[in-house]
Amino acid sequence: MTHKQYDIAVIGGGTAGLMAAEFGAQFGAKVALVEAQRLGGECLWTGCVPSKALLAAAKAAHTTREAARFGVHVGDVTIDFAAVMHYVHHSMDTIYHQDSRAIWESQSIDVHQARAQFTDAHTLSLDNGDTLRAKYIVIATGSRPQIPEALQDIPYLTSETLFDLTELPRRLAIIGGGPIGTEMAQAFTRLGAQVTVIEQQARLLPSEDADAAAMIAECLEREGVTFRFNTSVEQATETDGVVTLHLQNGDVVESDAVLIAIGKRPNIDKLNLAAAGVDVRDGRLVVNDKLRTSQAHIYAAGDVTDGLQFTHYAGWQAYQVIRNMLFPLSAKGVMETVPHTTFTDPEIAQAGLTEAQARAKYGDKVQVTHLSMSHTDRAVIEGTTDGFMKIIHKGNGKLVGATIVGANAGEMINEWAGVIEKNGWVWHVITKMHVYPTFGAANVMLGMMQFRKQFADGIIGAVVRRIARFAL
Repeated sequence: MTHKQYDIAVIGGGTAGLMAAEFGAQFGAKVALVEAQRLGGECLWTGCVPSKALLAAAKAAHTTREAARFGVHVGDVTIDFAAVMHYVHHSMDTIYHQDSRAIWESQSIDVHQARAQFTDAHTLSLDNGDTLRAKYIVIATGSRPQIPEALQDIPYLTSETLFDLTELPRRLAIIGGGPIGTEMAQAFTRLGAQVTVIEQQARLLPSEDADAAAMIAECLEREGVTFRFNTSVEQATETDGVVTLHLQNGDVVESDAVLIAIGKRPNIDKLNLAAAGVDVRDGRLVVNDKLRTSQAHIYAAGDVTDGLQFTHYAGWQAYQVIRNMLFPLSAKGVMETVPHTTFTDPEIAQAGLTEAQARAKYGDKVQVTHLSMSHTDRAVIEGTTDGFMKIIHKGNGKLVGATIVGANAGEMINEWAGVIEKNGWVWHVITKMHVYPTFGAANVMLGMMQFRKQFADGIIGAVVRRIARFAL
């Protein structure tokens, strides 16, 4: 048993915890990082990395089947699911080398492979018998899948167990039409499963732009996904490996496996937060917009805050936590919107407000400029014309949102996200030279459409045209 004193103790070795530990150490703090399982967290082991690797394998199968439209003819496509999963796990293991214990310890961070709980506001007791005391503590323990009561008595998969599959289920029911459910619906369909998505709301991807979600639903239906909207599971039974789902609308869905993807809850149950005097409400941490808990020296970052759940947001919050902890003039650690991508094919990428959110906030001041992917040269060249782009702006060109549906949308959205973050205008994009022919060049094309309209209809355009006439 050892008793150690630190400047900062970080509980949780996922993205938020790793980044908080790294930033703290870079600023000269003596840092302890406590992780009960594997470093890397959800993103590496059960989220971003395995899901995108599976999507990549599924896309390879789909592209091969569709190769004839390019004049390339191949034989029947067969799926070796065990080999696919080997590829998925190889991807995780390769990336883990960047998050291994040795890497973090080389940065003067003490890594403790143990489970922690509070014994008082500054003390953590580890299940290996050690005790840590710290001036500041960061809670970054992530989240876990929610399981509906109706499904708790049958075999089910979650993001935590999905990538342990060794055989492809012939029929897969997915409960939840959010990003995880939608991505996995397309992946498993392309790998050969019959997929049914059950979503209690009226459409797929309820949090995304309605036009974007409708296009993805149409694409997935073309590929063979079946949807059940406006309903949920009322009762579930399992007999001889077959799961029968009785839905509230009277439908019955039979499947060989069930994936539950309806959201997550913060991992705080085993921290003994009461001993630290940290307020919890309805099973969730109470944090302010600076990411402080009710104890001024205890912060939280990432999914455990029960906010927007994106890896890049968790990393950003970790930096804000360390900044607020060590420096004066604290900064806001909670954002209203976060740029993000759903990695279906085509992808959906969003920065700033959606069209509906912008109209609710700004009313008639909102204008929207559209561009179909069928009008972008690189999309035509690549044969990926499903999709569209739209920017949401005010009449003066002030940008408040951007939505892209298409190949490489996640890469293209970063440019618009940067403009929105700096409270910029559309012309900030079009004044920069872009390589042709790239997908990014479509950002300029879309921006020019808005700019031309602003000059044609606006006061600024009238003034500029009048000035230009003196030079003619």
